[in-house]
Amino acid sequence: MNITPNSGTVPLPVTATGSCTPGANPLVSVTIDWGDGTAFSPEPATFSDTHTYQTAGTFTAVVTATDSAQQTGTFPVTVTVAAASGPSCTLGLNPKNGTAPLPVNANGNCQPGSNPIQSVTLSWGDGTGPVAEPAGAFTDSHTYNAAGTFTVTLTAMDTGGLSDTVTKNVNVSAPQPQPPTCTLVLSSNSGAVPLALTAGGSCSDPQGALTTIVLDWNDGTQTNVPVSNGAQTNFGPIPHTYNSQGTFHPTVTATDSSQLTGSATKTVTVGPPVNLPPSCTLSVNPTSGQVPVTVTATANCVDPENDIS
Repeated sequence: MNITPNSGTVPLPVTATGSCTPGANPLVSVTIDWGDGTAFSPEPATFSDTHTYQTAGTFTAVVTATDSAQQTGTFPVTVTVAAASGPSCTLGLNPKNGTAPLPVNANGNCQPGSNPIQSVTLSWGDGTGPVAEPAGAFTDSHTYNAAGTFTVTLTAMDTGGLSDTVTKNVNVSAPQPQPPTCTLVLSSNSGAVPLALTAGGSCSDPQGALTTIVLDWNDGTQTNVPVSNGAQTNFGPIPHTYNSQGTFHPTVTATDSSQLTGSATKTVTVGPPVNLPPSCTLSVNPTSGQVPVTVTATANCVDPENDIS
């Protein structure tokens, strides 16, 4: 008797072929004991039969021929059956930690065991998927838009019903609120006292949650700017006059609902007043006559700085 194949993995289908010849007496029966506890198979003198081993182990299949005088002849064949191996998967994630929205790349690889791979799926753990992936090496990507700890699961199933699953965690934190930003534009940044100018600009907040905008002129006065839009408010022109000399740093400051602030500052230099010249008027009466002429002159001079010497 010959068994083909005589080794393999569960489930192992084999084919036994052979023949039994009588001695002095005719044969009355031929049977095969497959050695795994299943029922004997009756066979003709020349036979070909099949059997499937469903468990792992080393089995001795024996063909037995019996003649009319109850004499027997046997022939054993050893069959080695190994346990079937399932598929094997690996999974890498990059990055595994970060702030939402967090894009993540997955690198997976599922290789077959004893049987061909039937399916490969990848679940991102946030309610999306599972996504069908090819057998072997693959890459995929996903973006987590919410905070939390998510379990990414890669599963491969083979045609024999065996599977392998590998999991990795992704930790996603909530984004930190960002402060507002402001711009400030002045119509003039220097001049003589009194210096009249206007200010304009814009303040914006990434969260769309502006609550207050204050323009501090740095001379003891402030202007509260109405917030027209929580995401971005444009303002100006706002008039202001500096009535004293010095260097001033007007600053616009925006505050949002998280009490984060952003500001913009400019420098204004206010110099002394311009020294204007005096002005005079003169009238003479009479303006004509015969010699000798007596005239009366009336004059008036004024100085803007009241500093006639």
